[in-house]
Amino acid sequence: MAPRRFVSRFVSRFRLNAPGTLGELPLALALVLGGFALCWVPTQTSFSQDVRTGAVVGTVGVPSGSAAGANVVLRDADDAPAAAGQSRLGDAVRDGGRFRIAGVPPGRYVLRVTLVGYERAERPVQVRRGDTTSVDVELRRDRARLGEVTVRGGGSLTQQSTEAAAEQVRQVPGGANLVSLQDRELRPIATVASALEDEPGVVVQEFFGGNDQPRISIRGAGLQSNPQSRGLLLMHNGFPLNFADGSFVTGLVEPRMARHAEVYRGGNALGPGGATLGGAIDFVAPTGRSADGPQLKLTGGSYRTASGHAQYGWAGANTDVFVMGTGHRHDGFRQTNDEGERLTGHANVGYRWDDNLETRVYGTVATLGFNIPGPLNKRQLDADPTAVSRGVTPPRSLGPNVPLDRPRRETELYRAATRTTWRTGASASGHEVSVRAEAAYQYVEDDFRFPVGTGVRSTRSHDVTLNLDARRAGAVLGGEGTSVLGVSATLGDMDRGYFANERGRKGRRFADNEMQASTVRAFARQRVQFGTRLAATASISGILARREIDEALSSTSQRARYVAPKDKYVSFASSPATLDETYRGLRPAVGLQYAAAPALDLFAGVTRSYEPPTFNTLLSPSGGNPKKGPGQFQPRVLDAQSGTTVEVGTRRTRGRLQWDVVAYRTWLKNELLTTAALFGGAGSTSNAPVRTIHQGLETHVDLRLLDGMLADGSGAPDQLALEATYNLNDFYFDTDARNQLAGVPRHRLHAQLTYDHPVGLSVTPDLTWMPQRTPTDHANTIYQSPYALLGARAHYTVGPGWLDAGQLAVFVEAENLTGTTYASSYLVRDQVPNPPPAPLTSADVTSFIPGQGRTLQIGVTVGW
Repeated sequence: MAPRRFVSRFVSRFRLNAPGTLGELPLALALVLGGFALCWVPTQTSFSQDVRTGAVVGTVGVPSGSAAGANVVLRDADDAPAAAGQSRLGDAVRDGGRFRIAGVPPGRYVLRVTLVGYERAERPVQVRRGDTTSVDVELRRDRARLGEVTVRGGGSLTQQSTEAAAEQVRQVPGGANLVSLQDRELRPIATVASALEDEPGVVVQEFFGGNDQPRISIRGAGLQSNPQSRGLLLMHNGFPLNFADGSFVTGLVEPRMARHAEVYRGGNALGPGGATLGGAIDFVAPTGRSADGPQLKLTGGSYRTASGHAQYGWAGANTDVFVMGTGHRHDGFRQTNDEGERLTGHANVGYRWDDNLETRVYGTVATLGFNIPGPLNKRQLDADPTAVSRGVTPPRSLGPNVPLDRPRRETELYRAATRTTWRTGASASGHEVSVRAEAAYQYVEDDFRFPVGTGVRSTRSHDVTLNLDARRAGAVLGGEGTSVLGVSATLGDMDRGYFANERGRKGRRFADNEMQASTVRAFARQRVQFGTRLAATASISGILARREIDEALSSTSQRARYVAPKDKYVSFASSPATLDETYRGLRPAVGLQYAAAPALDLFAGVTRSYEPPTFNTLLSPSGGNPKKGPGQFQPRVLDAQSGTTVEVGTRRTRGRLQWDVVAYRTWLKNELLTTAALFGGAGSTSNAPVRTIHQGLETHVDLRLLDGMLADGSGAPDQLALEATYNLNDFYFDTDARNQLAGVPRHRLHAQLTYDHPVGLSVTPDLTWMPQRTPTDHANTIYQSPYALLGARAHYTVGPGWLDAGQLAVFVEAENLTGTTYASSYLVRDQVPNPPPAPLTSADVTSFIPGQGRTLQIGVTVGW
């Protein structure tokens, strides 16, 4: 679709809806629009600066890895230690461990350094007029997952640091965690699975082990879709990777574009878009202020895996620039599993107009392509996990003909975005107001070649996102708190054509649809801190969503249907595929948080989730088989999925023993369930006929076992630590039979034992264990078998101090050391058998995706 046509549609649709906006939108939107004025507090900001100042410079080192992203702040030596949390004198440590704090008035100070995963360090500093004071700090590993100090100084106004994000996550009275990716230069992290494997509440099931479409499960959201394309809000730098209808392409997520990821589970998502049961995951990139200088990373390994990553960051007085590019190719371990490639480029540029106003511009380009080897039945999996299904032919199998169909997905993404943040200084009454305005445009081309039974889906999508929010911090209701009001609007225009899969080629078109999705959200949130221990949070958001499908095919009575054995076309008739549905929902949430100790929190909350259907669930072809194309094409009218979640938990973020434990229970109405067709096609979606229950336990424990075993002198000691993540997922239909919902393992454990030596050496063996079989169909007749996987990794770091304060790191990582044969994922079906045609049985249905065999990767990272 031409951009002019998209803009015309965008303008016309909002013009059409404008007269009745206040009447149609949820009550929360009207409250937000009327309440913005309440957030505006007249304040006075001083822009004068005393030029008779000094500076503090230095380096920050860690036992292994990089200290980039650490926060460095100054407080007056005579102030209380807590004053460092409010200091405006600070900086974020750049790659190479360097920092610089300029404009410091003469006097005595205490320099405080904090970094997620390390103990806080403090040093006395004397600053003299016109002089530069040098301070070097070595941090001691504390394995903390969350920080406590927010830098208000040398960082970016438009993109918060890892420490600031950690503080934001810590204030959530429910399931939320920060994924620190600051050691990504020490591991071959190139997939979502490797980036999120240690996180509580997150289950990632790989499909083919490379650049593919893994399933990401948070509380069971959207996991029944095949391939998964809903249930979560995926973001990069706070901007959605999802299309306007809520769907997404998992393979476009590139963890190496991020310094950290913020995971908000369930209704705990803080932004305007996180309304689904699964919540939101935001991958946040570095800026020129947090990643100064160049870095190069190269990785190679099994199955012709080759990966490269290059980045450069620079920061001046008012401007900072960050650019990066990654490339990854992976042939896979299965037949027809080659030609997997992903290329990604990202840049962001920030300009600070003054101390309280900053604008940042983002640009991202990504291309993704991979072949799809498809599922096997249990007999085939055990005999040869590298094989592929060859259709309904001996050896007995009921699945797609992969060599004939040549399934493949190719996707391109182009995104431009901007964010401007303005804040007042603290007023005489102590209040501070900040306003953030955002805009993003995303264009995606997605060509998905399914097996013959489904055909080829070709999509061209334009999406626009506009966000505006205002924040007010200060005294409220007898305590200190933060008020947030915001509104966002997204509009997507999607042209989608369906073609026959003609022996691995795009054949005749059998459907052509123009789809428009629009979603308006409004939200208000209030957090109040009563004293030093108790905090309460309340929020409400309103959602108005529209899904519209128009038929563009000239004649729906002659839809083309391909017959593979005869290599010819027949036709089938259907009425025009049109649909126009509107969805409205409210999402209230309340939560309490109690600080039982300085680093120990207890919390409880009640949240609502609301998820309108996506286009993939509303319309998809059906009625095909391995020898013949689809014979049915009609939209389905579906209700939005809604649910109520109650959760309680505790987290401890400092000390030798740390933990993050959450127990939850969700009552779902109209759960959206997508089940694969008998032969492994795209399948269909329906609302669950009964209420469904999702309940579980999300735990992470981090225990520092030993210190100073081999190194304990003037420097930092060595350490041995145990880290374990366990998820209990109990999802079932609320009936007397209590059948389990297929798609998520009931129990899953990932544990690792890490030894760190201060010379820069780190060694980690790890275990992934699924101890109980998992049903692959909702009738609980076919099961994924239990498995245990052993892995190990190690890295050695030299620097800073090498290559003029640069860093060199070499690493090695091995997975599935024992070569275990197992199913990493599977197709979710309603019931198996359906029944299959005689003499085939349910055991012949191709359901399982083989897990990757024994792999080895080695790499090197160089930074300056």
